[in-house]
Amino acid sequence: MTYRGQVDDYNTSDTTFIIQQVQQRSRVMVLCFDDITQLRGFALRLYDAGMDGPDYVYLIPDNGVAQSTNISAPPFWVDRGSDPDGRDDQAKAIGLRSFFVRENDYKVTKYDYAKFS
Repeated sequence: MTYRGQVDDYNTSDTTFIIQQVQQRSRVMVLCFDDITQLRGFALRLYDAGMDGPDYVYLIPDNGVAQSTNISAPPFWVDRGSDPDGRDDQAKAIGLRSFFVRENDYKVTKYDYAKFS
């Protein structure tokens, strides 16, 4: 890990500082947010910083919020506000550079590994 930063308020200059630090040190970023609106907002800041190109990759762990509530929700880049900002395509540009990491819901057995190889 080359840089680690916590975003307490994604609308502040702290976010700008973190993004600048990441731009200087890394091309792979893990985005851990427990609020989908904040994830989208941060993705838009990444886009604004020009981090939507092939040099960057994002890992987004599934925190299980949608799963545990059994909600079928649109992807994070879709604006859920009552007054859409029209930036879904820009947030989606970050989504297309992302891998979504999810824990298996079932137990893996020795047999599963044997079949895999």
